[in-house]
Amino acid sequence: METQIIETVHTYGGFWRSTGHCGLQIFPGADGIPVVILTELPSNDSTSVTNLIESLAAEVLEQYLPYRVGQTPPFHCIEHYPETRDHSETFDLVTFELRVPERQ
Repeated sequence: METQIIETVHTYGGFWRSTGHCGLQIFPGADGIPVVILTELPSNDSTSVTNLIESLAAEVLEQYLPYRVGQTPPFHCIEHYPETRDHSETFDLVTFELRVPERQ
């Protein structure tokens, strides 16, 4: 199955507030493995992408890439923080010890 290009805002349950949100982009990778970018949005006043990355990865796999369950890796996960007044823009590759990310 071919990876569809997706660009949306993903809503999730946070630790302190009932919902948080992050930017979500999915596109085909050059190696045939989908690339997922999770972006911390300035408007998110709930739990950060960093603090929920494992859960967010599991949600993305379940909701957007279920055909990749059981694949190693199911996708390449990139954590993105846009440039702010105080910090430079960052893109970090996130890897998981488990074959399939799990919700916490």
